[in-house]
This record gives sequence, structure tokens and C-alpha cells, in this order.
Amino acid sequence: KAVDRNRIKRQLREVYRLQKAELMQNVRIGGLQVALFFIYTGKELPLHDDLFKKMGKALCRLNELVHNDKNP
Repeated sequence: KAVDRNRIKRQLREVYRLQKAELMQNVRIGGLQVALFFIYTGKELPLHDDLFKKMGKALCRLNELVHNDKNP
């Protein structure tokens, strides 16, 4: 079980690292601060492509919130 948890954490960190640029840019421009954490609640080991898509959706929504917050 620990091996699986560590694998999922590594995958989540990597997928976030690959997609965080636009969000971080909007956060910096807006002078905002953001604290994030992600929790994987599935029972099966996720595929990298699935995590990439879902993380992309989550970051896109968060990016929209940040963008709307800095431009009222």
C-alpha cells in the first residue's frame, strides 16, 4: 500500500509541475497567494494520462477563479 501511495504522490507532483505555469503567472500578476493540495481518493492506481487530464481541468477552473479575482 505505501508503494502505491508514494507512486500516486509522485505522479500528482509531476502532473502539477507540468501544468502549473499559467496559474502561477496569473497569481503573480494579480499579487495573490495560493496554497494548494490535492487528494487522490480512487481505489485503483491512476493512469498518467487520466491524472494529466483531471489535473488540467482542476487547474483551469482555479485559473479562472484567480483571473476573475484579479479583474473584478
